[in-house]
Amino acid sequence: MQNVNIWSEEFGAETDAPILLIMGSMSQGILWPDEFAGRLTAGDRRVIRYDHRDTGMSGTVDFEAEPYTWDDIKNDVYRVMDDHGLESAHLVCHSAGGLLGQFVAVERPERVRSLTVIGSSPLGGGEGQVIMRGACRNGSTTGPATCRRWSTTGWQPWPSPTSSRWACSIR
Repeated sequence: MQNVNIWSEEFGAETDAPILLIMGSMSQGILWPDEFAGRLTAGDRRVIRYDHRDTGMSGTVDFEAEPYTWDDIKNDVYRVMDDHGLESAHLVCHSAGGLLGQFVAVERPERVRSLTVIGSSPLGGGEGQVIMRGACRNGSTTGPATCRRWSTTGWQPWPSPTSSRWACSIR
């Protein structure tokens, strides 16, 4: 795993109940508004928000030279928690952050006091398909992600003028 710097900031007292705000992919932690963090802090909560690797003020990785996975990004959640001295926290997650929060809750439930997931997909066998569907919008038909669209006549290479449902198969 790459040794990448993860930017984070904290509001509130260290003795207050911790809330870790996990934003979606390609979204900076500051998209959790200051006013929101302030209201949580005013309710005797310790609030931490951070930027994912390759996002905002966190460090970058040469993905072609050192590719990383969702597992690495999930492990960054633990790193942020550890860096702030948190054995556990309330996780509030948006979009792809919701997938990360669910991964953490399933893998290490003792680290999750509660889980709030906003605008995300549930785990259940198709993890990452929504994310891959977004990544496949470029229409790639070669490489590790092969993109196709589903139509009433079956699978077709992208683009297909008769379809609006996406699927990606990962090799």
